[in-house]
Amino acid sequence: MRRITGILVGLLLSTGAPSYGQSGEVGRLHRMINQHRERIGCKAFEWHAEASVIARSRSADMYRRNYFDHETPDGRTFIHELEDAGIEAWGSVAENIALTQAGPASVLELWLDSRPHRRNLESCTYTHQALGETAGYWTQILIAQPKRARRVPEPDVGS
Repeated sequence: MRRITGILVGLLLSTGAPSYGQSGEVGRLHRMINQHRERIGCKAFEWHAEASVIARSRSADMYRRNYFDHETPDGRTFIHELEDAGIEAWGSVAENIALTQAGPASVLELWLDSRPHRRNLESCTYTHQALGETAGYWTQILIAQPKRARRVPEPDVGS
């Protein structure tokens, strides 16, 4: 069994299998957002892998602790999480959240129908995005010109 697992991992790595957030529903939302940005004249977002760990963790936390807010029940924001991970930006940062089971098209529609969320999405200043989703809780982190980040450990997002 160990040999089979090692072969599968080796195959995934050698075929360039996408990391979390670049496939499935989150990957679909990433592509949809970039198509929208290109239609309005902004460059497509680059994927920020380290911040995607934080986005997924924030979505999982909202689901696990049953809240929906930019601030956790103990007062932490995505900025605290970015700082803890050593992720810095030369420019500004922002966070969009959504709660829907209807998938990526619904998330994008909700964000475009909300003035502050739309402003974040359509700001050509932001160059990178990270997305995370758990049980219909969606988190997007936007970063303008990120500095180099230190490695972030994969969070425990189990139940």
